[in-house]
Amino acid sequence: MPPAPERRRQAAAAIDRDIETLRETSYDLQSLPLLVEDQKTAYDAILARRVSSGAPGMFFLDAPGGTGK
Repeated sequence: MPPAPERRRQAAAAIDRDIETLRETSYDLQSLPLLVEDQKTAYDAILARRVSSGAPGMFFLDAPGGTGK
């Protein structure tokens, strides 16, 4: 068993991963009406493909700051 300080670091890292996963999977569905037509088309296509495949996965949105991600 690792020393106590190492166990604490490992526990903190696990909590950080859990928080990040929760943050990334907490969707703000109220923002969907703010999407422009092309964004909504892409969003619908990605989600439809993911749901129909049944495969797990994560998607990350990358855009310049101030774009209303």
